[in-house]
Amino acid sequence: MKTTKDTFIIIATARTGSTMLVEFLKKQKNVYAVGELLHYNPKLLIRRINENGKNCAQEITSVVGNDPSRMIHNRNLNFEKYLNLILSAGKSPIQGFKVFYNNHIIKGNIENKFLKYVKENNVKVIHLTRENTILQFFSRKLAVMGITNFSNTDIKFDIDENRKTNIEYSEYVEYRDNLITEKNQVRELCELHNIPIHEVTYEELCSDDYKEHYSNIMKYLNLEPNEMNDIVESGQQNQKKNQTYSLSEIFDNTDEFIDNSNKDNIITELEINTLNKIK
Repeated sequence: MKTTKDTFIIIATARTGSTMLVEFLKKQKNVYAVGELLHYNPKLLIRRINENGKNCAQEITSVVGNDPSRMIHNRNLNFEKYLNLILSAGKSPIQGFKVFYNNHIIKGNIENKFLKYVKENNVKVIHLTRENTILQFFSRKLAVMGITNFSNTDIKFDIDENRKTNIEYSEYVEYRDNLITEKNQVRELCELHNIPIHEVTYEELCSDDYKEHYSNIMKYLNLEPNEMNDIVESGQQNQKKNQTYSLSEIFDNTDEFIDNSNKDNIITELEINTLNKIK
């Protein structure tokens, strides 16, 4: 059954500020925004359901069941019903959630169901990316270093007794290439199927002109920018802007990594400057 509400989906990748954007939209009048609803990891799916499906727990259980080994399968069989149930917790006329396109849609093998939902419900896409892929890469690496169980991540490495590790430039190149492929996939999907898309970057949302970019998102969603609740009040905006890392304190071969970056024809001046600044 189609939803009667205006629906948006934030399509992003990890470490692009997607949580920050969801938190901003949560604060706006007439908007109900939640995080990832399309995990293909049962434990993460259960957590998301518990966070957002409290008001309709019985109905959601009837759709996905109680057996973790069957939840993803059952959700995909009842894809639209599941999403509508989760989103029904919000009483606002505008609703939305975020997805990591490759991690949730491609790896979850639900491209056709996702596209059908987007087209039939006239979903608007907010495509959130990050220009500085070097910082995105290191931000991802540092996040992983705080995780003791590596089973749910594609980035795996060993930390020696001094808590330092080597980092291979080839790993960054592969990571960057995958990001570029994913960005193009999303843009081509929207162009091919006439899906509305609004492009915004992490850098824009953290710039001195961030209010302008948040206002543009509100206009895109048919919200009144003059009624915008400023995200800076939560402190997240300044926290994002002021993140810095000293790579040599974490990685043994930072100089080697930078040397390889200087030979890279694709890396941008912004990214080279970033490396020299945070090494």
